[in-house]
Amino acid sequence: MGIYDRDWYKESQKEEGTASRKGDRFTKGLITGLVIGFVIGFLVFGFI
Repeated sequence: MGIYDRDWYKESQKEEGTASRKGDRFTKGLITGLVIGFVIGFLVFGFI
């Protein structure tokens, strides 16, 4: 995960400023947020 994040960060810095790139970043952030939320929810409901 860490290596992937670093590569993606380098890519995003290289192509900074294009609207499509910003859209990609937003989509990636949204997906990451959903995954993290799902994992936390799963852990919380798993313990109940």
